[in-house]
Amino acid sequence: MPVIEWFIHSSSEHGTTSVVLVNETAHVLRRSSSRYHLIIKGMSYQYCCQDGCQDGRCDTGASYHVRLLLERAKLAGATKVVVRMGQRNNYVGSIHGLPVYDVSEVEKIIADGIHIIP
Repeated sequence: MPVIEWFIHSSSEHGTTSVVLVNETAHVLRRSSSRYHLIIKGMSYQYCCQDGCQDGRCDTGASYHVRLLLERAKLAGATKVVVRMGQRNNYVGSIHGLPVYDVSEVEKIIADGIHIIP
């Protein structure tokens, strides 16, 4: 069974953002325009994107609440970050020293009962 740990930030300004640490990978999740979802035991969680859309649903991936959650995930053992990135070339390559990978380019089967769908 994979090691799973949740980090959650909720505010009226940013809504709810979650980072789920599965083994050593931090997945950044929140409502966005991304079509990618992380499925954990049948529950679907939408990936945060870094597009910086003007509609307020997206995130730069480096905003304070995301950095805060990733700092906590790194202390818990994260070695990389998975987020939706690069659709408009508005993205960061690392956060808190953790390399950032686009969800479209990572392995889709993560563990038993945990996978990514587009």
